[in-house]
Amino acid sequence: MYASVHTSSIAWRILDNVKSQRPPIDILAWRPESFGLLTPAIFAAVVGLSLTQGGIALAATAPSLGSTAPYAIVSSTYTNSNTSPQTILNGNVCYTTPPVTPPLTITGTTVTPCPPATGTDQGLALAVLNGQPCTSLGAGA
Repeated sequence: MYASVHTSSIAWRILDNVKSQRPPIDILAWRPESFGLLTPAIFAAVVGLSLTQGGIALAATAPSLGSTAPYAIVSSTYTNSNTSPQTILNGNVCYTTPPVTPPLTITGTTVTPCPPATGTDQGLALAVLNGQPCTSLGAGA
């Protein structure tokens, strides 16, 4: 009942202003205090909904690379099939079978064959990544 009486009194004020040619009441300039306890209730509802709708951003956790960290490539058979532009590798490279087309630049050292620890650490890092949950983003994502 309070809201309907309040609304009708506002409507009468607007009509009175139109009749007397006074400047109209600026409805956007009303103060929230005129609504009494309604404003804190709306504020609490908005804050509550915004807190419940937020989610945690989930992403894969990068595994420790161990002894493979300084390597750009760790491979048994390294295949480099591009000829233009040439491949530029920033880091060490280790392999057992070299590529037919060598990279243009390797900023690190080339080791053949790979040290045993790099293969072990590469397998451990892959196991950590494969053990993490994966959420599909759907088609077209």
